[in-house]
Amino acid sequence: MAKGFQDLLGALLTSGLARPEVLEGAAKKLGLENLLGSLLGGSGGLAGALGGLLGGSAPKSGPNPMELITRLAGGAPAAPATDPEERAKTLLLAMILAAKADGKLGPEEYERIVQKLDEVDASPEVRSYVYQAMAEAKDPGPLLEAAQKDPALSKEIFAASVLAIRVDTPEESRYLAELAQKLGLSQGEVREVLERAGLA
Repeated sequence: MAKGFQDLLGALLTSGLARPEVLEGAAKKLGLENLLGSLLGGSGGLAGALGGLLGGSAPKSGPNPMELITRLAGGAPAAPATDPEERAKTLLLAMILAAKADGKLGPEEYERIVQKLDEVDASPEVRSYVYQAMAEAKDPGPLLEAAQKDPALSKEIFAASVLAIRVDTPEESRYLAELAQKLGLSQGEVREVLERAGLA
């Protein structure tokens, strides 16, 4: 059965587009150091570790990627009202745009995404959207529109972006700073997300 955006987002978080060092930093900051062995490839692998990060053992269906991002974002005053598939689609786009912040998607990143599309047996709609985003998407406008419709998504969009970016070039630093400003996040909110990710 062809899968949707939530399945692909989960696959890319556990072993695809998210930076392992950022996941490690988040585990440390959230007081989950006991999971670091799994995060680095120990028993249960990264998927199992993320399941624990979300509270207890990983469910058979795998970790809930949106709950992970919500934890990194520090939770929201109100749960996002956006449909889960649309929410996952928005967060997936946030990660792809962040990965392209230094100008283009690297060949390794591109290959990992394509591999995950196959692994989760993504639907034609998901494949078309992702290929188009990887090839053409540059403007964060759709992210801002989603946040305007559902303000609870703002910090989650920023958190998803942080997961997919190394912030080791001026372009990447500028991208995150401008995204946070356009999303209407305060310096304090930005700092909190970066601190949870072990980046500040």
